[in-house]
Amino acid sequence: MLVELTIQNLVIVERAVLAPGSGLVVVSGETGAGKSLLLDALDLLRGARAQAHQVGRWGDATTVVGVFEIDQERAARLEAACGLEVPLEGQLIVRRKVHRSGRGQAWINDVPVSVGALKAAAELLIAYHAQHEPIRLAQPEVQLELLDRYAGHQDTAAAYSAIHAEVLALGRELAELEGNGREGMREADYLRFQLEEFAALAPMRGELAELDQRFALLSSAGLWQALAQEAVAELSDDEQSIAVRLARLARRLSDAPDPRFQEAAVSLRQAAEAVQDAAGSCGRALDELRADPAELERIGERLNAYHELMRKHGDGEEGLFQAYERLRERLATLDGSEERRTDLGKRLARAVANRRTCGAELATKRTKGFVKLAKVVHAHLADLGMPKARLTLGESALAEPTAHGCVAQEFLVCTNPGTAAGSI
Repeated sequence: MLVELTIQNLVIVERAVLAPGSGLVVVSGETGAGKSLLLDALDLLRGARAQAHQVGRWGDATTVVGVFEIDQERAARLEAACGLEVPLEGQLIVRRKVHRSGRGQAWINDVPVSVGALKAAAELLIAYHAQHEPIRLAQPEVQLELLDRYAGHQDTAAAYSAIHAEVLALGRELAELEGNGREGMREADYLRFQLEEFAALAPMRGELAELDQRFALLSSAGLWQALAQEAVAELSDDEQSIAVRLARLARRLSDAPDPRFQEAAVSLRQAAEAVQDAAGSCGRALDELRADPAELERIGERLNAYHELMRKHGDGEEGLFQAYERLRERLATLDGSEERRTDLGKRLARAVANRRTCGAELATKRTKGFVKLAKVVHAHLADLGMPKARLTLGESALAEPTAHGCVAQEFLVCTNPGTAAGSI
């Protein structure tokens, strides 16, 4: 049911909103009031050709929005006909926009759709009866819907529609994967190359700071050796060293009768021990500190490798490890695409086979149901004074199954004996 129709900038209408209630709604008015513009707006929602002259003077485009209430059955049929996800029940919003250039756009529930999809949806939403317009009964899909209801096999028709919608959805997903397949392969190759660079370096957390420190030490080893030697000599190496003098003062002060001197002696002994420890640290560093060009070169190369990777993937050691995880996860996703593609192909093949089986069953039921329907119709035709008129069911193969079936079936009528049956 049409809940609301909104029109913006259509010929002489700047903006209008029609909210019809349930039941019969009559729109009346004088000639030229704009009644026919409501039909023009509905035509746009039905996928009619967009015309530049329909755009009014209040903007560069005309917009028509229709809000429809739908039930679960119609939602399933819309999904099968348009190949879109449709809420099982509730409201459906159809929007059409016509630019002054003549270009048109269409949306169903804010999803862009083609004019073909718009027309397919409109056939299920709008029953349009107007002068010089073909009645809906002339449309084969409407005939099949009536036949399904009359013969009582709506469940089979609904099952076919659901399978057809599944085929369309799987086909779109598979086409998208295959369309991105070549690009994905190139991306995967590049990701593997980048991960190989990480593997060649094999970075470890905390290593970068250690390398920086060691490189700074080795690159000026001579300076630090001289300073260490000077520190050892000044602190503890001879009788005039700081440690010796502090110890000597501590001994002399410890004999003083004033407890404050004794406290000072304790502090001096502690200072002497600290100086000895400092001298020991400098001595050990001096023993280990030897200019090694080979080690310096190795550390420099590793630091360069670190900085090259950080230049490509982010600043800092943590940024490097985060980049590594992103690359690894993305490659896993792409590698899984091939499995996904294989799985989709199998599911699509099964769905196509199920559609073929269900479509054949539906066509057979329609053929049998039509025999009963035709008898009733013939009786009514006789009452109308056309006892020799006959209704038949035309059948032909379809190049591609549609949302209505795998076999093209249509009501044909022959009103005069000896003439060929034709469309209603």
